[in-house]
Amino acid sequence: MTVLYANNATTTLANPISTTVQLTIDLAVGDGALFPDPTAPDFFWATLEDASGNIEIVQIESRLADELTVSATGRGADGTTAQTWAAGDRLEIRVTRALLDIFLQGPDEEFAAFMG
Repeated sequence: MTVLYANNATTTLANPISTTVQLTIDLAVGDGALFPDPTAPDFFWATLEDASGNIEIVQIESRLADELTVSATGRGADGTTAQTWAAGDRLEIRVTRALLDIFLQGPDEEFAAFMG
């Protein structure tokens, strides 16, 4: 399992995320290419943010053009809470606590951190 990353990947939502269990995210047209294209078991974390500064971290398991798929347990990741989001809200790849934990633990601990 590898955590993927992309520098300066930022976009807005093309459509709302209308429930706290929705697992698909539609990005602004053409912006999907800014983000990694994971294949199982690889993934990346993305941060959603609205104009009020509310945030949610999601774990993305796949990308198809401008549509991201959140893993089944990937809503409200890294201590955040799943929320609803409006079209136009921001989605970015940011440094997260979980990502930094991987670096601090070193490669021998990488898998253990996610398995339990």
